[in-house]
Amino acid sequence: MKPPPFDYFQAKNIDEVLSILNDYGDDAQILAGGQSLVSMLNMRLIKPKIIIDINFLENTDYITVKNKSILIGPTYRQLDLEKKG
Repeated sequence: MKPPPFDYFQAKNIDEVLSILNDYGDDAQILAGGQSLVSMLNMRLIKPKIIIDINFLENTDYITVKNKSILIGPTYRQLDLEKKG
């Protein structure tokens, strides 16, 4: 199957992401890795009006411990975690 039509936006910063999410609400989806998103699009389980690509945002690929919590950035890859182990 082919995905439904949608607009694509490559975000340059977090403010752009938040602005689009505010404007589009539930009609926006964020693309980070894409494995599950692409499958859901192709099966037409979701039909967003816009997809926001966050893969090019700076300083979002981190994992750190703070106040006994693990913080994982939205573009941190599972593969990178596996390589550390």
